[in-house]
Amino acid sequence: MTASTGASGASGGPGRGRGASALLVLVVMATALIVRQREQTDQQRRVAVGRELITAAEDLRDNDPRLSLLSSLGRPELAPPRKPVPGS
Repeated sequence: MTASTGASGASGGPGRGRGASALLVLVVMATALIVRQREQTDQQRRVAVGRELITAAEDLRDNDPRLSLLSSLGRPELAPPRKPVPGS
């Protein structure tokens, strides 16, 4: 066994392990980025649905106050309350 074949052995060379490690790090980072983006997308969707419910409840307030109240019950878990508009 020579020094050149002993160092590389069956692994394919000393650089191969570092390349695989670098690839693994990139895959983990890409996966973390995808998960984070999915969470942000889900949060944005919840906020949008919450705002739609708020708008629907506000539109119903004059015609059907009881249904308006029921519609607005889900608001706190879906979206933060909107700031009141001055003069409304």
